[in-house]
Amino acid sequence: MNVDLLRDEGDEMRKTSYRIADYFIENDFADKGDYSRIVFGMEVLKTAVVQLTVVSIAGLVFGDILLALLFFIGFGFTRTFAGGFHMDTLLKCTTITLGFLLVSMFVSEYTYYFGEVHVINTLLIMVSLAVYSRFAPVENHNRSLSSDEKSKFKGQTMMIVIIMYVLIVGELLFVAEYDNYATAVNMGMTFEAFTLLPLNIGK
Repeated sequence: MNVDLLRDEGDEMRKTSYRIADYFIENDFADKGDYSRIVFGMEVLKTAVVQLTVVSIAGLVFGDILLALLFFIGFGFTRTFAGGFHMDTLLKCTTITLGFLLVSMFVSEYTYYFGEVHVINTLLIMVSLAVYSRFAPVENHNRSLSSDEKSKFKGQTMMIVIIMYVLIVGELLFVAEYDNYATAVNMGMTFEAFTLLPLNIGK
């Protein structure tokens, strides 16, 4: 990893991660070998703050925090194994995530009343499965993957995705009263699949 190049990439928030890592190293709070892990940890922390903010805003808009949380369960759990591309600024990340979440909550909340919930969920599952199968896992800009690691994460991703989709389909077929919650999880997984696509929207 070329730290100097990475330090110059992205927005001011991302550069802050490198400054914090520099501070830890220069003051002997950590070893130089921990540099990339510190940067990665700061990125994870900022992501968590963004997600909490987005969940709160979406929950206020729709009056249902649980739908927003279920979206992020579907998104975050699969992203742990599949990875995904990142926006080059925190503002882009927040805006796109919030936009997709609001659309997802609208779909989750109102498709049930139009009787299209099974059709929409089936289409999302089919498209997302194809994307996960083709593109997962995606490397993080702070950590590359060996061929063995890619194979390992591919297997784990597909196992997790299939299990979650079986649970979603089971709910849709047998516990119709919670269709909106199953749809929210499915939309979160669809958003994660979207971040696997090499669209270069973060540049």
